[in-house]
Amino acid sequence: SSGINAEWPLRPGITMATVTMACFAPFLAPTQLNGAIDMLVASETVDNLYKLIDGIWFRTWNCKGDIVNESVIEKLVIIKEQKGWKNVDYQYVNKLFVHSGSPACTKFVGLLKNCNKLVIKGEGTSHALTREYSGSEFVEEIFKKDINVLFTINDPKFADLQCLLSTTAMRGQNPDSFTMKWASLKEPLDQPPKLHIALEKRKENSEWSKIFPLTWSGKPTCEPSRSAWAWGCMYYGCSAESRKTIFENLVRGNDELIWWNSGINIVDKDRYRFVAFVI
Repeated sequence: SSGINAEWPLRPGITMATVTMACFAPFLAPTQLNGAIDMLVASETVDNLYKLIDGIWFRTWNCKGDIVNESVIEKLVIIKEQKGWKNVDYQYVNKLFVHSGSPACTKFVGLLKNCNKLVIKGEGTSHALTREYSGSEFVEEIFKKDINVLFTINDPKFADLQCLLSTTAMRGQNPDSFTMKWASLKEPLDQPPKLHIALEKRKENSEWSKIFPLTWSGKPTCEPSRSAWAWGCMYYGCSAESRKTIFENLVRGNDELIWWNSGINIVDKDRYRFVAFVI
């Protein structure tokens, strides 16, 4: 189960792992998807198949002209085998959010789901890291406050392993000050767990059905009054019509901000939580 303990003391010797939230802008430069994949594979950030898939998801969402076919999937199989990476959990791929305005992204996820050389069914499961939030609660708790959340990994390798998720809110006008880290509270372990963390969403009174990757989302940011926010493809506190104007006024950090072809509004009737998959 998950719980919040804002004063949780981190014991000496516990190592916190930083959740990757990198800028995707450089990978939009290649004119062809294959070029972007080559750049991703060469990046030090990409050290497992989840991060590579997240990158292609971000790319195909924003580059509608990308050609996605079986050769892309075959390329990923070769890369995965050369790197010695593990397959991704089927539930992660099955829940990846796809948008009707991004046919390349939709096709990529569809092909990926049916490739048993890249996905594995039945063995893995996601682990809820936080309680569920309404849209406004998510913005207030995650964007504006520091939190420490205790959660448990129940996995064949790590039964009832207690862990900590810690976030540091954006300070002042500096988006780069936002951080998210996690740690196993039982160390040392012979083989400590590796987690891939994402944001999960559901409609009110429905099952959890959508996943939004964080790997290439950049940091949450806002316009100077802190009433309208944006994080990756998600935005809060503005209408679809005013989103472009808000985007132009967002506080900039070191990373470039990407204008997403389609944006997803964070709304109160939906529910949000962070989840993790054991790699």
